[in-house]
Amino acid sequence: MKTFFKIPLLLLFLSAGVARAQYYIGDDGKIRLDLGFDDNKYLKELIKKNSVESLDLRYTKVKKDKVKSTTKSRYYFNQQGVPVRIVTYNAKNKIKKDDHFVYDDQLKVVQRYQINSKGDTLLFYSAKYDEAGHRIQYSNRIKNRTYSSVSEFNDSAIIKYSTYINGKFKSYYVYEYYPNGDRKTTRYFNRKGKEKYVWSYACSEEGKEIARHKDTSTVCLKKTENPDGTTTSVWQSTDEKGKITKSIYVYNKVDKIISFKYFKGVEEQLVVEWTKIFVSDTILISSSSTNYSDGKKNRQNHEEFNEAGQILSRKYSWYNGSGKLKSNWIIDYVYGDNGLLIKMKSSDGKEKVQYLSEASYVTAKH
Repeated sequence: MKTFFKIPLLLLFLSAGVARAQYYIGDDGKIRLDLGFDDNKYLKELIKKNSVESLDLRYTKVKKDKVKSTTKSRYYFNQQGVPVRIVTYNAKNKIKKDDHFVYDDQLKVVQRYQINSKGDTLLFYSAKYDEAGHRIQYSNRIKNRTYSSVSEFNDSAIIKYSTYINGKFKSYYVYEYYPNGDRKTTRYFNRKGKEKYVWSYACSEEGKEIARHKDTSTVCLKKTENPDGTTTSVWQSTDEKGKITKSIYVYNKVDKIISFKYFKGVEEQLVVEWTKIFVSDTILISSSSTNYSDGKKNRQNHEEFNEAGQILSRKYSWYNGSGKLKSNWIIDYVYGDNGLLIKMKSSDGKEKVQYLSEASYVTAKH
């Protein structure tokens, strides 16, 4: 069963447009590195194939043709192709951050900890999974707060989700389903166990206005099988204040999302849209997204890929309140004969500010 109720957002590893590889741990427990691949399974296989033991990624900032700073990160990989340690150095080549990762048999991250300059070990992330691969416990430290959760599942779906902050119980959600597996309700309770909010997925008759209910959002789904083999799913929601939103998803023949649009209000004002183009329904070759504010676009992202799964370029564009282009940020990727990333160059498109990332690898075959 698919999850539809979050607006899809592009996973941006890049901070302020800097061509600097970072990592992200997904809800599935898999670690994702921004080292030139949309799908990290390709990267993992190349790391294994080339017997890569470590990677140095050096970042250089250039402004008006002058080098302003140089820093680096060093990645250490195990024989399964996943990073077990990522060390970040400052401009004086002193260790700034030292991240370590522990995995289970399915290569899901179960711990991320840091060793600081004093040698102290600080646990920042931990997770537990059941035999089916569901994440049943989760904890993530952000600055001085630790966010935790406990999830309960039946055979295939979540039935309860409890949240904690700094070890103190915060709230919980209870999920109910129809016999066919479709979501029936989501109920939100505060820390005292009082029900505060309900999302009901019981649709009214087609064409009938969805009524407003106190403390309840009503969500309706309409699915259409298209002649070309694609499927269109339209979700419409009315919250307790009567606010209406609509999401339209289009799936290809192998259930990959190829387009998405999100609207708000009775007038259906477009907020977000994006499209993905695949070769043979499975190989992503381009992705574009646009965000709108009051009907005018304020941000646009575009990515290009080759059929090997490598990212060729990324372009980020920002617009002013009138919808006119304000600035761009462009990132280009270069790969070696072995398929691994060797260079990332990012700039403002005017070459006034540039960041260059250069990769060098140590392999067991050196």
